[in-house]
Amino acid sequence: MPTDNFSIDNAVISSNSKKRWPLMIDPQSQGNKWIRLSYRDEKLQILKLTDSKLSQYLTNGIRMGQPVLL
Repeated sequence: MPTDNFSIDNAVISSNSKKRWPLMIDPQSQGNKWIRLSYRDEKLQILKLTDSKLSQYLTNGIRMGQPVLL
């Protein structure tokens, strides 16, 4: 991620929000790349709005406490 103050603040919030679900609006896809690298060892599920079982995967991710990228 870039080293500007806004990006640093977002990274700190995301890193420290283990019990909350951070929402990131990411028009330049920099956060997307950072999330994929940060959570690659934690069974990150990457979902698309067109996935046929989207609600099932999302619900399971929330119940099991696993990271989900939508």
